[in-house]
Amino acid sequence: MNGSLNKNTGFTLLELMITLAIIAILSTLAVPSFTSIIQNNRMVTQLNELNSALSIARSEAIKRGTTVTVCNSADQIECSGSWDKSNNGWIVFVDMNNDDVTTDAGEEILKVHYALSGGNKLNFNNTAKISYSASGLGNKAGTFTLCDNRTPAINYAKALIVNSTGRLRTGIDSNNDGIIEGGSGNNVSCT
Repeated sequence: MNGSLNKNTGFTLLELMITLAIIAILSTLAVPSFTSIIQNNRMVTQLNELNSALSIARSEAIKRGTTVTVCNSADQIECSGSWDKSNNGWIVFVDMNNDDVTTDAGEEILKVHYALSGGNKLNFNNTAKISYSASGLGNKAGTFTLCDNRTPAINYAKALIVNSTGRLRTGIDSNNDGIIEGGSGNNVSCT
C-alpha cells in the first residue's frame, strides 16, 4: 500500500448553493426571450389557421359548386358580426341560400376554430364575413390584422391579405419601418 488516504470528492453545500444561484440567474435571463418566442409562434400559428380556413372555404366552394362563407363566431355555430378586435374564433360553412348571415338548416359547418389564445385579437378592415362563390371568387378584399398584447402591439402584428379575386398572401414590411403593410400598402393598425 502506498499509504495515501482516500478523499471524498463531492460538492460542499456552499458549492451547491453557488451553482443553484447561477442557474437561477441564467434562467431569469432566458425566460423573457423564451416568452417572446412562444408569443411569436402563437401568432404565426393562428394566422396560418385563418389562412387554412379561408383556403378551405375557397376550395370547397369550387368543389361543391355553391357559396362557402367564413365568419367570426363566438359560439362556433352562428356568425357574430364584426371581426373588429375580436378574439372569437371562426366558422367555415356551406351557405346554400347565399344569405351570408348564419348557418341555416341543412347548411354544413366545414371547419371550426375556437377563440384565439394568448389575448390575441383579430381585425378585418372590410366586413364581418367573406364568401367564396362556386367559381372560387371572393366577395370581399381586405386585410386581416392579428395583434397581441405586447407593447407596442403594432410592432408584432401579422397580416393576411385577401385580394379581390379571393387569393391570399401574408403581409410584409416592404419599407423596413418595423410595421407590416396591409393590402392598401399602408401600415396595419392594432388600435
